[in-house]
Amino acid sequence: MEGRGSMEVAVKVSDVMTKDVQSIGPSDRLRRAATVMREGRIGGLPVVDGDKVVGMITESDFLNIAADTPDGERHGFLDALFGGHRAANPSTLVGEAMTKDPITVTDSMTVREAARTMKRHKIKRVPVVGDDDRLVGILSRADVMKVFAREDGAIAADVADILHRYRFDHQVEATTNDGRIVIVGEVEHRSSAKLIEEVLFRILGVIEVDNQITWVYDDSGES
Repeated sequence: MEGRGSMEVAVKVSDVMTKDVQSIGPSDRLRRAATVMREGRIGGLPVVDGDKVVGMITESDFLNIAADTPDGERHGFLDALFGGHRAANPSTLVGEAMTKDPITVTDSMTVREAARTMKRHKIKRVPVVGDDDRLVGILSRADVMKVFAREDGAIAADVADILHRYRFDHQVEATTNDGRIVIVGEVEHRSSAKLIEEVLFRILGVIEVDNQITWVYDDSGES
């Protein structure tokens, strides 16, 4: 029996997120958070207790602290933040200054879904958690842009290479337009059509894969 695939897939957050995440604990001092952010040239840090995300500390939080500090105390606050001695004010603890109950996304979400979340909440970066709610990465606007910034020619070259390596280049044809791939042709097994779809949508820059491949034998076991 001959069939056809029709499922469209999209790039997942896990494909583009930054996995080597710098984080900080709620009991750390703001001075340490500021130093990590400054040295790493990053605008925010997930605050974790164990591996669980309990907050975010960002540039905006530091601005809010500075704005709420009386003029006569700002010099002392900055000395405490960047100087060698400890600040006595408990608000200098990350846990006191952080944004609590932060917005998060899961690594299994599509980049499109995560981007909508970021836009809706007007945030520049968002912690990524796994199925067990543990921190596994962070997604920034720059990470989202990776998906849309790659030229079709580079994507098409990767597609051709993959089809050749998997020996489907004589059975399957692909066209690429604005990061969307359409694949057509005929293969022997339904599982092969699915495999091609899954491998191609992992290519950096691919937004969607429209699988129009037909197959001769359905080996999926689905009724």
